[in-house]
Amino acid sequence: AFYRIQIEYVHDSSYLVITNYITISKKRECCMIMGLKEVVYGPLPKNGMLRLVGDIGGTNGNFGVFDRSDSVPRLIMSFHVKTATITDPTALIAELVEYLRTTYSMRIIEASLGAAGIVRRDRLMATLTNAPITLDSHAIAAAARLERVLLLNDFEAAGLGLDLLPATSFVVINKGSDHRHANRACIGAGTGLGKVTLLWHNHCHSYV
Repeated sequence: AFYRIQIEYVHDSSYLVITNYITISKKRECCMIMGLKEVVYGPLPKNGMLRLVGDIGGTNGNFGVFDRSDSVPRLIMSFHVKTATITDPTALIAELVEYLRTTYSMRIIEASLGAAGIVRRDRLMATLTNAPITLDSHAIAAAARLERVLLLNDFEAAGLGLDLLPATSFVVINKGSDHRHANRACIGAGTGLGKVTLLWHNHCHSYV
């Protein structure tokens, strides 16, 4: 069975409201892992190495499984949980990865986790600002048997992901002149006020 759902959300900014229509192959209310709600966007890949990404905020925790076989990452599954119910983030992520292995034969090789809080300079630890949660990249990698776990601030991830959005995802508020490698900014109000500024780095040929 296929369901047609409408998703309305603010993408990393208090200005940009995006409406998408996504066809999903099935929708499960709960995958029985620590209260996670599961949504599957079909079809699922039969093999391949997949990436787990997470956005853990002060109120909500969202996880997605992405297929990187094409040039643009494709979301194939998502899981959703209230942050207040997370007592052990390492165990939660390990159980989620194991669930994907045993239920869908998915091999998750690495994870990237955005935390709504302070990320240590070496990116080994992250502490949420509005929830008593600390993420430890080494502990998560060991528990979930992942090759690599990257921790970053949630709005750092949002800013770096701007180039992956199609032009149709943006709404012009006040038209100005285009400037190559102009500064960028994202702002969004959630449990806290998230914000990030991106500057073009001539040596790296990318935004930082």
